[in-house]
Amino acid sequence: MIRTASSLPVVLVVEDDKGIQELLRFTLVCGGYQALCADTAKKPSACCVKPCRTSR
Repeated sequence: MIRTASSLPVVLVVEDDKGIQELLRFTLVCGGYQALCADTAKKPSACCVKPCRTSR
């Protein structure tokens, strides 16, 4: 069963280390979640709309 990104459960990742952020994003996406990322908890409005970027 394939689910669209809009139907996936969403997880907010707040991590300033880009390597760890990418590892968490990868793990969550492989587990069937949509990951939203933020570098800091001080900017919550920005983090709620920015999907984690892939390093491709």
